[in-house]
Formats: sequence, structure tokens, C-alpha cells
Amino acid sequence: MQNDLISREQSVKALRNYAEQKFAGGEVALANGILKAVNFLEKEENVPTAYSVETVVDGIHKYFCEVIEKCPEDNVPHEILEYNKAVCNIVRNGGIEPFSCDQVNGGKE
Repeated sequence: MQNDLISREQSVKALRNYAEQKFAGGEVALANGILKAVNFLEKEENVPTAYSVETVVDGIHKYFCEVIEKCPEDNVPHEILEYNKAVCNIVRNGGIEPFSCDQVNGGKE
């Protein structure tokens, strides 16, 4: 669940809290309906993620390895290794936190 672009775990927590609020407010039928939706959402096979983040990251690593193999031996530009890390971190983060070029290569584009 950690690699969901939209966190299933966080969605379930938010819906459970909302259901509790509705129950406390006397809206029992609505609270029960929300909890049924939560039970459905908790089963990963019912709501698959858009893509496997780790599969995408593996693909990026393979691409960068191919690029590195084309570089002269012992002369792999440091920037290539840093960009690989940055791209993988962006994918793993799912765009949740802002990204800046300052995080790679001291801000040089």
C-alpha cells in the first residue's frame, strides 16, 4: 500500500473518520454505507493502482544502465547518476512533494 499514487491506506483512514463523525451525528445509515465502501476499498484487488511504481523505477534503472554502458569506461558523468536518483525519487513520490532542479546537480539544468 505504500506505493499507491493515491494512498489507499490514507483514504481508508479518512473515510473511517468521516463515518465515525456521521455515526456520532446520528446518521447511522450513511455511516454504514461509508463503512461498506471502506471494506470494498481495503481489498487491493477491487481497486488496483494505476501502475506499479517499483516496475516503473526498475525500467528507469535499466534505461540508465544502458546509457551508462555507452559511456567510456570509468567516465560516467556524475550528472547521469544524480538524474537517475532524482527521476526515481520523483516517481516514488508520485508528485506529492514539489520537486526542484536544486535537488539535482546544484540547480544546474
